[in-house]
Amino acid sequence: MITIRPAILKQIENELDQTVFSKHMFQVSVNDPNHIIKVNFKGNDSYQFQLKELAEIKQGRFKFVTSESPGQITLELEQFDHENLINARNRIHAWANRIEEDYRISVPEDIELEDIRKEFTEKFTGSSEDTSYFSHKEQSIVSDKLSEFERKFEELYKEKHATNQQMNQMRQQIEKLKRGIEILDKRTWLSAACNRVLDIYKEVKAAKNEVSGLLGDMDDLLLTNSSTEELISEESSE
Repeated sequence: MITIRPAILKQIENELDQTVFSKHMFQVSVNDPNHIIKVNFKGNDSYQFQLKELAEIKQGRFKFVTSESPGQITLELEQFDHENLINARNRIHAWANRIEEDYRISVPEDIELEDIRKEFTEKFTGSSEDTSYFSHKEQSIVSDKLSEFERKFEELYKEKHATNQQMNQMRQQIEKLKRGIEILDKRTWLSAACNRVLDIYKEVKAAKNEVSGLLGDMDDLLLTNSSTEELISEESSE
């Protein structure tokens, strides 16, 4: 049977230590008669990873199989065939990240923030019955305001020591709002914007006092009556 070098075992432990759990939450064994590598997650007995030889083929080459729980789609055990040992061994990193991902999305909803979401949505969806579409000038103005909003979010995210991935996701959320300006009526866009903006705050677990100015900020996202009148006046004079 293939024998794993001690240096590779150390690499595996270092990779597991990059998760939020630390390497001590994983039990790693190698070079057992029943497996090449086995990793158990101590926080949940059903979470495990095994790498085995599947079969020896021509010219001394092997095929390998990994058994992974959680799998790529299910919580139950999934098996994957591999043509070489490097690809099979590299599956450990993705497997450990899936465990962290499942824990992350299992965090209970922030009740306080969800109360604000309810207030927020009721305020705007109840007050706006405008189903007209943004004119080209209105699209430009609201898009510029969203860019200003994005800068505010970047400052908050930096204060919260957000990761680069979180920063990129926030920017993608703002871009989706900008795309929506072109195809959604004002009432529908506003409802979507309310919820998406709260999701952006939620990503970095902003406290209530940090969200308290949110309703006022959102007021600035839509055109005020005076802004609309100015636009009409400008268009009439052209």
